[in-house]
Amino acid sequence: MIKVAESRSSSIANEMRGYDYFYQSPSSRALQTKLIMSSTTSKLPLTLCLATVDDIPALTTLINTSVRTLHAPFYTQAEIEGSLASVYGVDTTLVKDGNYFVVTATLSLPRVGHLDPQRSLEVEDIQEETKERIVACGGWSFRSTLYGGDQLSSRNDNDLMNPETDAAKIRALFVHPDYTRMGIGGLVVDRCEEEARKRGFKRAEMGATFAGVDFYRGRGYKALMDQGAEGVEERKLGNGEVLRLVRMGKALVE
Repeated sequence: MIKVAESRSSSIANEMRGYDYFYQSPSSRALQTKLIMSSTTSKLPLTLCLATVDDIPALTTLINTSVRTLHAPFYTQAEIEGSLASVYGVDTTLVKDGNYFVVTATLSLPRVGHLDPQRSLEVEDIQEETKERIVACGGWSFRSTLYGGDQLSSRNDNDLMNPETDAAKIRALFVHPDYTRMGIGGLVVDRCEEEARKRGFKRAEMGATFAGVDFYRGRGYKALMDQGAEGVEERKLGNGEVLRLVRMGKALVE
């Protein structure tokens, strides 16, 4: 079951450390939700909501994990590390524009209560603690920047797209490796396309990694051949490696 949250508080606790930082308490988000769709691909309770700046540390962890794992069959280790340093990361502008979404999974984790060393652990000592985990993220933009986080040197956030003549940008879709092939990425893209249509955009495009080309092709996107052979474009990375991407596009209205 998928819920959509239109607003939430930004008081996410920052004291978590290490891997535990990837988890956040539902009470800290103060979600206002309404059911808009259901999914049979995942039995986890999932929520789609807007990202906030307080999510940035967790998003950074998610992006790094996703790229290092899911891009490994398509890029060398040097290309992956170079892309994380020069290209992939959180785009704060997307978050502040209100165009970046996160999908959270609600998990029930065992928690051991106070233990008395004078007696053995009993069943009632085991409690459940509900946590939220950000398992995917993605957004769209009315700005000209096609891809890349805050560290991308060539970004141009001041160049705004004209919905009548320009394409909306589908941006920064990342899914945690443990949550792939559940339809979660499709949920995010569908929501981004819906929001772009509301703003009057008739087309969408993105810079797809080799890891994502088949996924986007399955959702109706095609390589834009004017970018070169098979739509591939190259970006020089800070470590001297080259990142190859495929510029893809799709009509949002018939």
